[in-house]
Amino acid sequence: MKSPIRIGARKSDLARLQAVTVADLLKKKWPSLQVEFFFSESLGDKNQTNPLWKMPEKGVFTSDLSEGLKEGRYDLVVHSWKDLPLESDSSVLGCPPRQDARDVVLFRKNSLHHWQRGGSLVVLSSSPRRERNLAGFLKTYLPHSPENVRFVPVRGNIPTRLHKLLQAESGAHALVIARAALLRLLSAESSEFQSVRHEIDTNLQECLQMVVPLSINPAAPAQGALALETRAHDLQMEELLAPVLCARSTDEVRHERTELAKHGGGCHQKIGVSVESTPWGSLKTVRGVTTSGQVLDERGWLNDRAQARHSGTCSPWSTRLAGITLFDREPIASATAQISKAPLGPWYVSHPDAWPLELQSDRLAPQSPRIWCSGLMTWRKLAQRGFWVEGCDDSLGESLPPGFTKLGHVDSPELGAGLATYRLIPLPVSDPRKDWKIEGKTHFFWKSISQFERVSQSCPEILEKHHACGPGSTARALRDRVKNLEVCLDEADWWRHHGIKSPV
Repeated sequence: MKSPIRIGARKSDLARLQAVTVADLLKKKWPSLQVEFFFSESLGDKNQTNPLWKMPEKGVFTSDLSEGLKEGRYDLVVHSWKDLPLESDSSVLGCPPRQDARDVVLFRKNSLHHWQRGGSLVVLSSSPRRERNLAGFLKTYLPHSPENVRFVPVRGNIPTRLHKLLQAESGAHALVIARAALLRLLSAESSEFQSVRHEIDTNLQECLQMVVPLSINPAAPAQGALALETRAHDLQMEELLAPVLCARSTDEVRHERTELAKHGGGCHQKIGVSVESTPWGSLKTVRGVTTSGQVLDERGWLNDRAQARHSGTCSPWSTRLAGITLFDREPIASATAQISKAPLGPWYVSHPDAWPLELQSDRLAPQSPRIWCSGLMTWRKLAQRGFWVEGCDDSLGESLPPGFTKLGHVDSPELGAGLATYRLIPLPVSDPRKDWKIEGKTHFFWKSISQFERVSQSCPEILEKHHACGPGSTARALRDRVKNLEVCLDEADWWRHHGIKSPV
């Protein structure tokens, strides 16, 4: 096997770190491997004035490196895959496991008073996709939502863009960047990157963060993935790279880029495409508008693995279709007191009712508590109450960030070491089958495992019927308890699959 191998990459801190990361992965598989690095400036690095979507050249960050590969100056080139022209995929073997594909919005703390309560929010970003997908989101999911959201072009590496945000004279209040780039730089262990890591970490202390879910803002295709490009038919490099490639991440990226190619491709497009893996299958989201004006708004499973589709007559039931409520909710006073003693958290809010009504944003603490939540409904309701939310799990299953304490109801099977802030009180019923309108129903949608347990205990015959729920904790709980389980994105998705008329 050839050694040393020559790895080419751009000379920015992030690009060099990405090349070093790939080299470290290779050395773990091939301990005797020797590596030489070659770093250079691309056309996109040299031109820091024009927004990328105004630059006509394809591959402004990658073409010089790809040319060097063909000329034999490198054996391997490490790219940010999203920077590669769509037609360049034929020379890419694949990518290592992908980093987080989401975007993060950073807000300058000392500018909050400028745009809150009806002011204008100025956001740094050169991406038409982000501008199109984020403007409405920021108005809805920020506490004290801005009246207007205005995007201003920005170029440069991560430290440069952060510096521009923190300059008061720039007039900017927020900055949108790829979360993958931020996470890579902050987790760099080599002393070579200690300075830039410290600079970024220091600047982030002056910011509030908000991670935008892919359902709202699907990423640029391949965002968070490192493309490993080699010369065609280089069998030795194929053998060398095979152990570090991730088939799942590579398949996701190729599907995203194929989807973008249908609409012409290019960073000028106002289109985001994301494919994410879940225990129930691969989920694709496409949002944006094409150059011809076609609006794209698609979110669904790529395959039928999550969908146990059922033929025949469907007589559907859910609490919403039946127009009933199964539980009342009772707050636990001691939990409210406990949160008040540690107001900054961090807290993971599993349901809107898990955050006590007694806690008010203007009285809890001088600073906003750190909050992450399970889905967009909870996020929106917390924002309406004046609370800042850092991000959510997009209703795909609760995954607590490190150090967060989960808030939920006392009988939740997944509360674990969390804090119970309320209890469910079953509402009285005299004849469950009649009062709950269960008779003759064949297909059931459950919003929670508590719903399922109460109804199935009173009406055990429903266990043999068809069941559906969202792809979160309810699906995990039902997986081994019913014979026929259909995992949908939400109840509206279930209605569409079965032709169920939405209730008024």
